[in-house]
Amino acid sequence: MKENLLRLFFLFLFTFLFPHLIYSAPPLVKVITARKKELAYLKEYIGHVESVKSVDVRPRVEGYLEAVRFKEGSYVKKGQILYIIEQAPYIAELDLAKAKLKEAEAHLFKAKQRLKRLRSAMPESISKTDMDNALAQLMLAKAEVLEAKARLKKAKIYLGYTVIKAPISGLVGKSYVKEGNLVGPQTGPLCKIFQIDPIRVVYSISETDMNQLRLALKHQLKVRIRLADKRIYPIDGEIDFVDNHVDINTGTFSIWAIFSNPEHILFPGMYVTVIPVVKQKKSKIFIPQKCVLEDKKGYYVLIVDSKNRVKVRRIVIGKMLKDEWEVVSGLSEGERVIVEGILKVRPGQVVNIEEF
Repeated sequence: MKENLLRLFFLFLFTFLFPHLIYSAPPLVKVITARKKELAYLKEYIGHVESVKSVDVRPRVEGYLEAVRFKEGSYVKKGQILYIIEQAPYIAELDLAKAKLKEAEAHLFKAKQRLKRLRSAMPESISKTDMDNALAQLMLAKAEVLEAKARLKKAKIYLGYTVIKAPISGLVGKSYVKEGNLVGPQTGPLCKIFQIDPIRVVYSISETDMNQLRLALKHQLKVRIRLADKRIYPIDGEIDFVDNHVDINTGTFSIWAIFSNPEHILFPGMYVTVIPVVKQKKSKIFIPQKCVLEDKKGYYVLIVDSKNRVKVRRIVIGKMLKDEWEVVSGLSEGERVIVEGILKVRPGQVVNIEEF
């Protein structure tokens, strides 16, 4: 017991008399290395994928459905055959229209020949009434031909309507009807097609963020999206629409971005993370907002030099994008800026560093 007390006494005495010999480890701070960036990221938002265009496929003529020519849920191209309605009645109508045209043409020929004979006869042997009747018959025959041609054209159109084709390229949903069903203009849509290339991503931003967006739109603004599996979609999109008013229920603006989707990776209804990106005309240094300190003289950061000593560096800041400040001047690429541990160090102090 006495030995322990003596040891404690001498340790206290040594500490009191020679404090400069007691070693204190340098504090640990986290730093980032200042780098120039070509891209500056705004805030991230949650968005959902929508089809730019969707079409209900409807029958234009009535009849029994003979065939369904697509696989539900598949990608179809514009002009691809989707359904075939029973054609026999419409082929018969077409044949009848052709026959009516032949009949009308025969009447026209007869009317022309009669008028020709009357004109070649002696004028005194032809009454004015006979001539008027012949001219009227000719005009009537010409009208009958025009009517027959119109009916023939209509019959061809109606026969064409029995083959229902995709009006746009896109993703086709389930078929609401099966072979053998009676369909017509009054029975509703047969299926629905969603255009998925290009495709739209819709998201909302706050009134505060809208000011940053207006600034960013003056630069080369692109939009990136991150999928649910954390992958970045390989093609950047472009802002297509910015709403002109605030939604009174949410206090946000609605934004639309258009993306090319050649590999059909994006589908309507998907949720994605939207990352607006500003491409700088020149590479600029951006540092985290929490690095920047302010006093009466202005803005500054704490840097760590090659000897691991803390120094004050005065800077001029520019615009803020997301949670980063643009450094206009005062900081060079490659310099190490303290991000965490700022409050436990002072200028001139030696520190241990760790990358943030």
